[in-house]
Amino acid sequence: MHTNQRLLNSTVPPQRPASGTARLCALALVWLLGAAAALAQPDYPPAIWNQAYPDHWYTTGYARAFCVIHDMEGYYLATISYFQQASTDASIHYCVNGLQDSPSDHPAGEITQMVRENYWAWHVRCWNRYMFGTEHEGFVSNPAWFTEEMYQASAALQRHLCDTWGIPKDRNHIVGHNEWQNPAWTAWMATNWPAIDTTCNDHTDPGPFWDWTHFMELINPPVPPGIAQQPQDQSVLTGQDAAFSVNATGTPPLSFQWSFQGNPIADATNLSLTVHSAQLGSAGTYSVLITNAYGSITSSNAMLTVHTLAAYGDDTFGQTDPPPPPVTNAVAVAAGASHSLALRADGTVLAWGDNFSGQCNVPTNLNDALAIAAGGYHSLAVRANGTLAAWGANDYGQATAPVGLTAVLGVAGGAWHSLALRKDGTVLAWGDNTAGQTNVPVGLTNVIAVAAAGNHSLALKADGTVVGWGENTDASGTFVGESVVPQDLSNVVAIAAGDHHSLAVRADGTVVAWGDNAQGQCSVPPDLAGVVAVAGGGAHSLALKANGTVIAWGANWNGQCDLAPVTNAVAIATGRADSLLLVEGIPLPASVRSPAWAGGRFEAVVETFSRYHYALEFKDTLSASNWSALPAVAGNGGLRLMRDPAATPPQRFYRVGRW
Repeated sequence: MHTNQRLLNSTVPPQRPASGTARLCALALVWLLGAAAALAQPDYPPAIWNQAYPDHWYTTGYARAFCVIHDMEGYYLATISYFQQASTDASIHYCVNGLQDSPSDHPAGEITQMVRENYWAWHVRCWNRYMFGTEHEGFVSNPAWFTEEMYQASAALQRHLCDTWGIPKDRNHIVGHNEWQNPAWTAWMATNWPAIDTTCNDHTDPGPFWDWTHFMELINPPVPPGIAQQPQDQSVLTGQDAAFSVNATGTPPLSFQWSFQGNPIADATNLSLTVHSAQLGSAGTYSVLITNAYGSITSSNAMLTVHTLAAYGDDTFGQTDPPPPPVTNAVAVAAGASHSLALRADGTVLAWGDNFSGQCNVPTNLNDALAIAAGGYHSLAVRANGTLAAWGANDYGQATAPVGLTAVLGVAGGAWHSLALRKDGTVLAWGDNTAGQTNVPVGLTNVIAVAAAGNHSLALKADGTVVGWGENTDASGTFVGESVVPQDLSNVVAIAAGDHHSLAVRADGTVVAWGDNAQGQCSVPPDLAGVVAVAGGGAHSLALKANGTVIAWGANWNGQCDLAPVTNAVAIATGRADSLLLVEGIPLPASVRSPAWAGGRFEAVVETFSRYHYALEFKDTLSASNWSALPAVAGNGGLRLMRDPAATPPQRFYRVGRW
């Protein structure tokens, strides 16, 4: 027990009352002084309220940030009496009894509150206005007084003070009156509480026999690991990072071991786990084992789903929500007004979204598709034998391929019409022709790609020029010229059509757009370069760059331009108000299809991807050490016809190179 900072060390510690009359007088004094406050309730319910001498405390202070542990150097009842005397210029918040050394003594562990927690007692000199104080019966020199009952009771009290006043339950904040002797603490105080002079105290209680380890374990009972929040399922595109974390509880230190599919992951021993650049093989269950000295617990499984297809924008008909399981083997994508298509590597087609006209009812026998396209409300696929499969809306015959149509190399779909590019470079069109969108210009040949949307059509020729036909007005009938190709447009390598606008990529990677610009869909970003493919939606545009990134501009009322950043996209598609991105996931095939030789010429169809170049390579004998390459062509996300015009030897072997 110690005095207020205004006193020197002159206070004589109270002595334990003797038995008999003197002890009865001490008890009577405690009872009489406490009688006036008998109805007062303590701040800590297990305590007894027995007020210190009135006004022997501060009503203002600087903080309630510490709990100080004292010993009384005396006895419980006598100390309470001492603090109730007018001549005692000291006070304490709480007193705790240590021993019940006779049947008439108060129980061990009994607690008396003497100063309200809202006030600052006088017990640690210059530290008073920052710290709560608790006196414990006993003496620095004798551990017999520090009973388990005392430890239990005081620990619960300190826990109450810390929880009530937001005090951390650690040894920097729960301190002895002698903490000034601890260099680690004084250094910590100098950094964190420089306003407090740690040298203003010189007492040594509670002394060397106070069991701090046990006491702190009672305040912070050892707790085996627990989980407040389990790791959550994650869904990412291939190449993106996936992060798992767990909210763990329990007595520190905690150890962590993350597992994938039940097998420990090397060096995955932190609170969180990041799966960097997730690939298809990264998909599966992740869990974490948490351990401490008191037990262990394993989290529930969190599922990582890795997609190769991302969709953004309008989802009114579910067109941006491909059905499970995740699309992981797609090689091409297409989008209609409100439906979506994905071509799988095995030649099957997945369709989802608006199905009012059956545009998502993929023919059950379609298992050899090589290329796909989506019209407004119908769907198209080129089959391995060069014929066409079509389904969905057929109001204008747009889903009925012309009789005898073969040797198809590419397809495109407008709102109510369809286009087919044949191997000979000619174009066929059918369906709605109210705007002339199926009136293929006479003499159009040497075409290498077609595009359609709304009520207009485009064709890209081998010489890098573009031909357009069909509608030239916007939705209100105002002339916008989506079919009027800019006169100086040349060196084009890719084309796309939106509902009322058109797009072209030049060989230098720049983009040209024309037609309706009411939503900024033709306002190509001025610094856009390195583009290899484009796509046009209802009123927005996408550009796929050679580095695998995708840029969007134009209408964004459904978030169709709010694309997550990617660096590994290989294909893009646009619906009326949605966008699709296909990212690398499986090894991209460079398949040679429909090989044919005639008249000294060899030709084959190759499935291609934007961002890649392809070359037909040959050698005349298998034993030859080197392959010879024919001129390379850029992938267009569809089928490219590759030819060797001089296949004259008796035999020639071919392969396709991609880079």
